[in-house]
Amino acid sequence: MINLKYINTYSLIFFTLILPFSPALSNIFFAIFCVSSITEYIINRKQSHTIKTTYVSYVFFLLIGYLLVNGLLQGSYLANKTLWKFLPILGIGSLFMLYKKEFSFDSIKKASIISCICFVVLCLIRTVIFYSQNNFIPFANEGEMVDILKIHRPYLGFYVLLNIILSFDLIMNSKLKMYKYIYSSILVFFATFLILITARLSIISFVIIALIYILFYLKLNIFKKVTLGFTSCIAFMLLLSYNPNIQERLNHNNIELLVDHEPRFVIWESINTIRNNEDFNTIIGYGNYNLIEDYLVINYEKSIEKIEKRNYYLNERFNTHSQYFDYFLFGGFPALILFTAFCIISLWMTKRYFTPFAIIVSFILFFSVENVFHRQLGCYLFILYYFLSLKRTEKIVV
Repeated sequence: MINLKYINTYSLIFFTLILPFSPALSNIFFAIFCVSSITEYIINRKQSHTIKTTYVSYVFFLLIGYLLVNGLLQGSYLANKTLWKFLPILGIGSLFMLYKKEFSFDSIKKASIISCICFVVLCLIRTVIFYSQNNFIPFANEGEMVDILKIHRPYLGFYVLLNIILSFDLIMNSKLKMYKYIYSSILVFFATFLILITARLSIISFVIIALIYILFYLKLNIFKKVTLGFTSCIAFMLLLSYNPNIQERLNHNNIELLVDHEPRFVIWESINTIRNNEDFNTIIGYGNYNLIEDYLVINYEKSIEKIEKRNYYLNERFNTHSQYFDYFLFGGFPALILFTAFCIISLWMTKRYFTPFAIIVSFILFFSVENVFHRQLGCYLFILYYFLSLKRTEKIVV
């Protein structure tokens, strides 16, 4: 007889290994995980195997239900194709992650780190090939960079950041010095790659998480904590000053240039305009992603004076670039409040455990600048790392 427990466990491990490399194979292993989970549940349902729920799960599934009903009532299938494509993945995947009773946390952590190492190495190989042909590294701009990284820079940076946190967790929990040295080297390798690709939010998130650890989790007196935190900030500022890629990406010496080159200044200004539209209802939102996108494009056309920049925004049809703003425009204040409550409860549940807490903080920061649930990779990262972090606290027992 086939052991469903092993199928369930190894499908999740292979899903973790293949995640950054192939969306198609990721879908296959995700499907195997879901099917084996529901089969295991049906077989064991008579053995008092019940799903225990907590406030965080109630809030999350209430949010999903509200968004689905709101989208169904206010928009057609085509208008809300993004909703119907990715929200079921979130709901189903999260439910099975909550259901699964036993996890091999160390195996998943190590599989994630191994996968990340392999992917980063491939990126570096493509970088070397590109440099040998063009005599420059393109990470300060958005042109050839996509061909090298294969994943959009914010998502790759975020994925690497998650594995930095997992590497640190293994450092802290390894008993042998040899393993501590190995995982420390991996952490440094990942951090160096973040700096190389100048993933701005991930670098800033890394600094914030490091400060959180120093100030709240490191067992030192307050003077040493403040001194170490201050030293870390100075080191970050020096890195900013001497790295030309970061200088070019941040444009920190020229505020006007930074505002001109950062799309979110235009996007979020447009969101502020849209929320003042006469047809916008703060209780139910628009419930129509096509309509939201059309309003954004109209604002880009009206507000951007430079022709080349305007055409770029019109061609790209940028979304809200914030999961919070996305849910506010789509579902009004109820969706925004539910999503914010879900994040806050998650922080509260994980506050005693640094690694889960750091991962939740990373997601909350990432939600502020990206529509995470508009991409398959974003949904899968959330299902895997966010809910594993909640279960790792052993406060969600299923």
